[in-house]
Amino acid sequence: MNSVEVIIYRSSFERERYTFYLENEFHLWLDSYGIELRKTTRHKWKTLDCYIRLDPRISNITENQVILTDDIKERAKKILIEQIQIAKWSERK
Repeated sequence: MNSVEVIIYRSSFERERYTFYLENEFHLWLDSYGIELRKTTRHKWKTLDCYIRLDPRISNITENQVILTDDIKERAKKILIEQIQIAKWSERK
């Protein structure tokens, strides 16, 4: 569990994808962002705008242009909490 991904569907042909990097089990940092489009439901998603922290050559927007609302932050927290497993030591995999 190194990252958390939040996908927001604006329509069946447009979505936003946020990826957060998990550091020290307490911090989620924005790692990448993309606006993706497709022509029909049978087509694959194509990235229109993107920000990638580790590869600024591919990014066509800056980190400052990414809108990170409280709703998106709360969704990321919720996804992270859902990934936590609680069990007895003998039940580990």
